[in-house]
Amino acid sequence: MRVAAGLNWHPLHIVASNAGSIGTTFIPAGAEASKGVIIATWERNPADPTQADHPAVKDFKVFAARYMPSLDLNNGAAFPDYNNAWMIEQVLKRCGDDLAQENLLKQATTLKDMTPPMFIGGIGVYNSPTDYRAVHHLQLTRFDGTTLVPIGKPALLDDII
Repeated sequence: MRVAAGLNWHPLHIVASNAGSIGTTFIPAGAEASKGVIIATWERNPADPTQADHPAVKDFKVFAARYMPSLDLNNGAAFPDYNNAWMIEQVLKRCGDDLAQENLLKQATTLKDMTPPMFIGGIGVYNSPTDYRAVHHLQLTRFDGTTLVPIGKPALLDDII
């Protein structure tokens, strides 16, 4: 992005969600050079100043300070695991005292109407025994030089691809 901008070339950049961190991708490439980059995401970014007051972001920061004190909040690798751990907790709660493989698989493949704490509003988790994908919606966003600005509402993944 920085090289393209240096050549006065401004193509549309579409970045994979796992590579679209403000602090580890856009700022190093240059905030100005990264303006307009589009990314599809489903999780809140704890390093985004516009999300600093959201209760889930505050909770994540407290958790991170306690259990991962050297975590750089610009590194987006930690918060998906936070959401995954929450989901595992929900599945285990649904299992109750029956932790047999059959029941565990049943509970893990019939998720419905769940929203992990760091998910963007309007994006939840659901799956089935025939479709293990848990995330079916994404939020398209555009980097404005400071933050990721939503483009419309979350969209069904199948409609984006």
